[in-house]
Amino acid sequence: MFQLLILLCVLNANAVVAQETPLNDGVIGLWNTQSTGEHWQAAWIWHAQSKDTQLALFRKSFTVEELNTDSILKITASSMYKLYVNGTYVNRGPARNAPHHQSFDMLNVSSLIQPGKNVIAVQVHAQKMLKSYGQATRPGLLAELKLNDSVIVKTDSTWKVSDDPSWHKNSPKMSRFHQEVNDFVDLSSAYKNWQQNEFDDDNWSNAVELKRNNGWPAPQKNDRAHALTSPWTNLVARDIEYLQEQSVVATKLIAAQYIDDYFTNDIKFPKKIKAIPKVALEQPIQTDKFSKFPFQLEVSNKPLLLVFDLGEVRNGMPEFTITGTAGDKVEVISIPYMIDNQFTYHKVDANLIDRVILSGSEDTWQAQYFKPTRYLGLVVEPSNTMQIKRVGLHQISFPFEDQGTMKSASSAWVEQYVNASKNTLKVATTDAYTDNYRERRQYAQTGFYAGLGNYYTFANHTLQRRYLIQTAQEQLGNGLMPAYGPLQTDDFMVILDSNSLWVRSLKNYYLYSGDEQTVKQLLPAASKMLALLKSYSNEDGLIDNPPYAYWLDHAKNDRRGANLNLNGHYLGAIEDYAQILAWLNIDGAESYWAQAKKMRSAIQSKYWNNDKGLFVDALIDGKQSTEYSEHGNAMALALNIASTKQAHRVIETLLDETPDNYILRANGMTMVTPAMSYFLHKGIANYGFVDQSLTLLRKRFDKMLASEHNGTLWEEWWLHGSGRTGVFIDNGRTRSDAQTESAFAPALFAEFLLGIKPIEPGMKTLLLQRHQHSVDDIEGVFATPYGQLEIQWQAHQSAKQVSINIPENVQLKVDRHSLGLSGEQYLYLDGGQHTVKF
Repeated sequence: MFQLLILLCVLNANAVVAQETPLNDGVIGLWNTQSTGEHWQAAWIWHAQSKDTQLALFRKSFTVEELNTDSILKITASSMYKLYVNGTYVNRGPARNAPHHQSFDMLNVSSLIQPGKNVIAVQVHAQKMLKSYGQATRPGLLAELKLNDSVIVKTDSTWKVSDDPSWHKNSPKMSRFHQEVNDFVDLSSAYKNWQQNEFDDDNWSNAVELKRNNGWPAPQKNDRAHALTSPWTNLVARDIEYLQEQSVVATKLIAAQYIDDYFTNDIKFPKKIKAIPKVALEQPIQTDKFSKFPFQLEVSNKPLLLVFDLGEVRNGMPEFTITGTAGDKVEVISIPYMIDNQFTYHKVDANLIDRVILSGSEDTWQAQYFKPTRYLGLVVEPSNTMQIKRVGLHQISFPFEDQGTMKSASSAWVEQYVNASKNTLKVATTDAYTDNYRERRQYAQTGFYAGLGNYYTFANHTLQRRYLIQTAQEQLGNGLMPAYGPLQTDDFMVILDSNSLWVRSLKNYYLYSGDEQTVKQLLPAASKMLALLKSYSNEDGLIDNPPYAYWLDHAKNDRRGANLNLNGHYLGAIEDYAQILAWLNIDGAESYWAQAKKMRSAIQSKYWNNDKGLFVDALIDGKQSTEYSEHGNAMALALNIASTKQAHRVIETLLDETPDNYILRANGMTMVTPAMSYFLHKGIANYGFVDQSLTLLRKRFDKMLASEHNGTLWEEWWLHGSGRTGVFIDNGRTRSDAQTESAFAPALFAEFLLGIKPIEPGMKTLLLQRHQHSVDDIEGVFATPYGQLEIQWQAHQSAKQVSINIPENVQLKVDRHSLGLSGEQYLYLDGGQHTVKF
């Protein structure tokens, strides 16, 4: 519905460059990656009965004497607002944030302002307690409208407010991991057209201005309300793109059948809806009469289930327009996938079901929060004739722009994996890389892996920047960072390998974006965190018996003493940080290089078990563990720690055909899950076994690309069980079938198939190196900050050459020896079209 256009607009000669995103009905969303230091005249407001109000409706009428082309509305809320101007829906927000860095949106609403009377209407849902991507807060709305540089509307006690009477105050949470809820609404109690100009709000209450409500000394009785008040102690202009929104109509009906009656009068929901048979329905219904909207349903004495297939997983709010009898119940179920045609609202540790009671007239409803949806189920039991005018999804999506691809005429799987990585990133991203199925947290390690796919496909840097900053904002005084950010205050969730991967992400961000300002801003946080980790290290520079947890893929791994996998992450962080310092010409890199050298030597010698031909999981009081994993050995290979002889023995074991159960090999070696597979496949390829590495990747991942699935890459090998235990669990805890930690293939293909590797910040210099593999005709294109780079290999006997189109200001450093050419090792190519024969 909307096509994202990024425009640059200089606000004034010395101001920050703002970026503009066209939204709905001519509205322009403004955002930037540097705070503008906006001054506010508004105060935070809420309903007087704050303890009982979860869904509040606000209205403010005002008069405009003449039109203005620069009407800027600033707005934010906790937890989520939906904004209307003169009855037209504008936007929902804010971007995920913590109240100590409260994000606000800036919207040019000039296209909606009219001469005479106008109204701003805002719906605000306040989530209970804590949520998975923000700290505990209190409900509130903050907004102000500026015309001709003068504030004419601001949130204060003149705003009208009401509870939404249709909202059930005990609406159930979707998941134990976050506070977003399913709808439980009675539309017969809803205000009709409350967003419109002509709505009469005289009976609504006046809003209450919010003042500081904590701290000592206690607030004075004559204190004034301000925009900066607890817990909103810092207001930050939006620094990430606005989400795209579009309505998707459900048109492909795949099932229609009567089901057992499970409607109840309380809020509890059933665990499972009767299975949809693969071939014949138990009580077949002619689906053609439901294949086109609008259609009519007659009275039934059992609930009717209609299931639509949207064709792909989409994040969005289910919605409908239905005319039925007052009091009739409608349930809408939104799930990302089905297993064995079992249609159930319980999916991936979440209950994805909304319950709506009809008003008796035409009802248009949209859920409050998004759900990952491919299969959309509608459950109805008409007590009289019911007309279904429309069923669908109001989709929200991050505005990724496709800027890269890789393909091979002889190896179609290359493009399939790149596309699957793109699909995975899209499904697992809203305003951050998250698990949109259940947790919705913005994990530190997830950002590292997501970047491996993102940089070579969408080249979006704001997502990477935002996650780095938000994680750093939660850093403790001793240097620890949370596993995700923003954090939940009573669940800091320290994971030391996430801390290390945050540093590695910072280096990659600088390498691909060239954003020196942000990197310098975050350097103190990295330094402080690495200083803490060093305090846990032994004489070899290795972290030994740390007091905090570490993740290691949730795998069986010997976590006693000095663990190899953890220290692999730590070593990578130390070397990446040293490289950042060197790039910035900042003193201090030498000490990190020295520590890394000691660590490499210790790992190569002390962790190596010559009898097994493998690296052990850990050293405990100087003695080798008896446990072995792909995790530790992958690190020894990916970081080029192993000698050539060691690497060949390890790879021989990794590539053998011993049986496995996707948890353990028959030889007792622990397997990685998809989330740690990047290091495994990179490590094998590092030592020249590119084809073997990619063959192993396909052996493990290919099933995810089967046509019956979603075209995404999963969190675990088994879609319907827990790959962390090796036990199939039919109705128990499951994982996602779209996880950014599995979307690493583009980086792997770029380095080892295309032979491209950036070696200078901002991708100003790239290394081109030919690796030995059987994909002779691969080609690709991806974005640099200076434009797109195109590369095409023809390595057949009849024509051995590589053609490259290099952007201006980018230099390609060609390793001539890897092409079998003698003489000087490196050839330097500047911007333009080049062909190198070999």
